[in-house]
Amino acid sequence: MAINTSKVIVGGLVAGAVANVIDFAVQGYLLADMQKAALDALNPTLAASAMQSSKIPVFVALDFVWGFAVVWLYAAIRPRFGPGVRTAAIAGVMSWLLGATSIAFFAAMGLFTWSFFAIGAACALINAIITTIAGAKFYTEGASAPGTVGHTAYSA
Repeated sequence: MAINTSKVIVGGLVAGAVANVIDFAVQGYLLADMQKAALDALNPTLAASAMQSSKIPVFVALDFVWGFAVVWLYAAIRPRFGPGVRTAAIAGVMSWLLGATSIAFFAAMGLFTWSFFAIGAACALINAIITTIAGAKFYTEGASAPGTVGHTAYSA
């Protein structure tokens, strides 16, 4: 069965919104001081540059792109793992694993500390799972209406 693109879009919008809220809290408050210190260690002007208000739309857009991607991933693995929270969590963890592996290369190169990576990765894992579950809740297969043959709604 083909992926229901319109439901990926709806779920992706929800996932992107959730990711933005979580990232605002994590990046703006929880990790703000550690992030500033890590960026300042690389270049004293980097933190100020990264936090310019003109960059906010880019960060917001990237969370929505990621939201669409994790809901698409959920839709892609759903036929094999079944609908529901468990499958959404698997998709979220796999998304996190891909991102965390990529970012770990920067820690390995010494661009920032492993402790900063570990804390950021833990926050990102929680974000990935919550975001994917939220977006997946809005994904269904096919175009049939609820209660009709072929409709497979998200179930916990």
